[in-house]
Amino acid sequence: MYDGEEWRDLPAAFGMLGVNATADASNRLAVRGPASLFDGGSASHSIKVNKAASGDAASVMFQSGYSGRAELGLLGSDNLHLKVSADGAEWVQALTVDRVNGHVGLGKSPGPVRLEVSGSSRLTSPFAAFLQLINTGAGGTQAWIGVPDWNRSAFYIYGSVSDIMTMYDTPTRSHRLYGGGSERIRIASGGEVGIGTSSPTARLHVAGAIRAGSYLKAALPSAATVGAGTLAYVSDAAGGAQFAYSDGTQWLKMRDGNPV
Repeated sequence: MYDGEEWRDLPAAFGMLGVNATADASNRLAVRGPASLFDGGSASHSIKVNKAASGDAASVMFQSGYSGRAELGLLGSDNLHLKVSADGAEWVQALTVDRVNGHVGLGKSPGPVRLEVSGSSRLTSPFAAFLQLINTGAGGTQAWIGVPDWNRSAFYIYGSVSDIMTMYDTPTRSHRLYGGGSERIRIASGGEVGIGTSSPTARLHVAGAIRAGSYLKAALPSAATVGAGTLAYVSDAAGGAQFAYSDGTQWLKMRDGNPV
């Protein structure tokens, strides 16, 4: 290297170096140009950013007009952080990855599960938007939660072979619960509930037999607590097992209206 007076050997270490740019005390290496290339040739290549202590920062800063907009690295801890800024002064923590277990926190510190999000999440699609949950174990099932492209919000649970359960909101605003591939329960837009029928005509419409829980008199819940109109089957009622109803203060036998 010619220093203007004589040729000198290149030093083993440079105090600072500028490539088409001027280095300074803060930026000991400065490179100006459209791109930089670090080539591993026929083998691997890595770029290392080291810090002295855990509380220091080892990071890559992305700037606009020499003002920071995003920073990625070990920022004040040994976990991986990504933070962003609108002005280079105020920073928002966007993502953190725990160095021990790989758990990820979006807008928060990582928690006990693989991913935790502070705030709302949104899935968008020009067709059907779904979130798919899969149990990859032997005999595991799948769960689909989403909005199909036929204007229905849906909750699906699929088994390995057939549909186990589907509940969705149709354009008529009714809700349906499926089991084993067939509709089992429907809630109509007016609030009528049908069990075994798709056309409920009363607040509760059951197409089939109904079985109530059996109680001993001593085990009946408080008639005042359950309220007037509640039914129960009493196996040791006076005069034989039978249905009883609450009038709001006591249990009365369906057969004659006398106390159980």
